[in-house]
Amino acid sequence: MVPTCVLEEWRFFMMEFGELCVMMVGIYQMLQWCVDNWAVVLLKRQRAKLILGEVQDKYDIRLVNGINLCSGRVEIRHNGVWGTVCDNGWDLSDAAVVCRQLGCGAAKEAKSKAYFGKGSGRIWLDNVACTGKETTLKNCSASSWGKNKCGHHKDAGVICQCE
Repeated sequence: MVPTCVLEEWRFFMMEFGELCVMMVGIYQMLQWCVDNWAVVLLKRQRAKLILGEVQDKYDIRLVNGINLCSGRVEIRHNGVWGTVCDNGWDLSDAAVVCRQLGCGAAKEAKSKAYFGKGSGRIWLDNVACTGKETTLKNCSASSWGKNKCGHHKDAGVICQCE
């Protein structure tokens, strides 16, 4: 994907001058950027997906339906089955543990009310109460696994800083 700055620069030239030669230079710059950088961008994306996949498998946690690899609905695997986390009591301390566990830096926001869409299947955790210092979400205080009075309309999510 061509960075926004390159696209904006091209649009500026078009609006400001509107000359064919400027348009051709802008198109050439965009195409040249794509040729020069497509492999790097693809490799970085693939590497990020592989790393996050390894982390998710290792720690039995993942983020779903986010705008990037470090945002989304929180899902946790228990006894080999993926399920969601209820937003009762969900706050920034809980989100901080998830973000750190996934290697996504600090937590920016703790999301509630299925902000990233409703999950399906089991709701594993409810009334999560992390101090923010735990290494994994499973180390936080919560109701017993699978015991909740929650629906998927209350699935918890996070937005991390993506460091």
